[in-house]
Amino acid sequence: MPNQLDGTGLQIKTISEIKSAIITGLQAVYGPDINVDQNSPDGQLIAIFAQAALDNLELLQQIYNSFSVNQAFGTLLDQRVALNGLSRQPGSFTFTDVDVTVDRALTLEGLDADISNPDGEGFTLADDAGTQFILAATGVIAAPGVYTLSFRAKEIGAVQTTPNTITNQVTVTLGVTAVNNPSAATIIGDDEETDMALKVRHSSSFNLASTGPADAMEATLLALTDVTDAIVVENDTAGTVDGIPARSIWAIVEGGADSDIGAAIYSKKIPGCGQKGGEEVTVTRPNGTTFVAKFDRPIYQDLYVRFTIVPKYAGITFDTDAIKTALAAALIYRLRQSANIGDVVVAMLTIAPDGILTTVGVSDNGTDWEDILPTDDLQHKFVADVARITVTV
Repeated sequence: MPNQLDGTGLQIKTISEIKSAIITGLQAVYGPDINVDQNSPDGQLIAIFAQAALDNLELLQQIYNSFSVNQAFGTLLDQRVALNGLSRQPGSFTFTDVDVTVDRALTLEGLDADISNPDGEGFTLADDAGTQFILAATGVIAAPGVYTLSFRAKEIGAVQTTPNTITNQVTVTLGVTAVNNPSAATIIGDDEETDMALKVRHSSSFNLASTGPADAMEATLLALTDVTDAIVVENDTAGTVDGIPARSIWAIVEGGADSDIGAAIYSKKIPGCGQKGGEEVTVTRPNGTTFVAKFDRPIYQDLYVRFTIVPKYAGITFDTDAIKTALAAALIYRLRQSANIGDVVVAMLTIAPDGILTTVGVSDNGTDWEDILPTDDLQHKFVADVARITVTV
């Protein structure tokens, strides 16, 4: 096929077509009897030229396809969704306390020593896995002793810490004799929004202009800064349903500022529609009167997980602590989403692909085990934790 842009998109030549075109051109110049076999010098040179041409054509096609949000990724995706007023939700850093033992007075430089450097500099430590942590604020130490100082993970996102593992000095400093973190992280950061999550949120954002007020309100809430989950449930009947009064809505929002949530509800609620919620935000209307927006925050429901893992092949062993940590991070649920053993199995295909799971179960009390487990109600949201995961080998 020729290189062309038509109703079906950008069409490019295949490598065979490119080679054929080059061979035709060379034969027109040097004659039809030239040797263009694959193992000949000319044949190999033709293959090099054809591959270079194909690489450029594929790059051009990738650029063309990236104008679609579904095909874009990374910075290009950021540019595409910005056309619809969206931006990628940023990540945040993990902070942890570390006991620093010194034998003299000294000053340890922190991140505040060079606030213009986004990568951070200063007194740096590392755990046993090589993850680095930088002193958050410059510490002026007047005498020998043990001082508890706050350190920030060098990389943004949810960095997991294990007690008594941050014991290595990256920035070796005279006077510092020992470092150790006696406990886990004080603040666990958030990962930057992934490309897939941003694409899903972009698709949902088109509900902002929809005629359904509940869908429009939910999309508006999900687009707010720091909001990680939200649902809006509507009861359009004449009686109470699921605790929602007649002709009313119930907004449940995780994260985000109360003031932003109140403004979003005010902007999308239709007149005469009631509200359910224990959180209240007063919004001042343009005419000076006020509107009270109501909503609720999620109630987190403990999720227990158990399973037995056996190796596919002889000699394979499993680190159960590492499995628990990875699985707790992988089992992320949304509001009103049921938990099920399929979630565990799918996650473990990546975490421990050489293992086979048996006796898999999920529970909300650690006693009664189910294959599928619904939340107590619409406001509840399942949360997994390492302490509630049982792995038997």
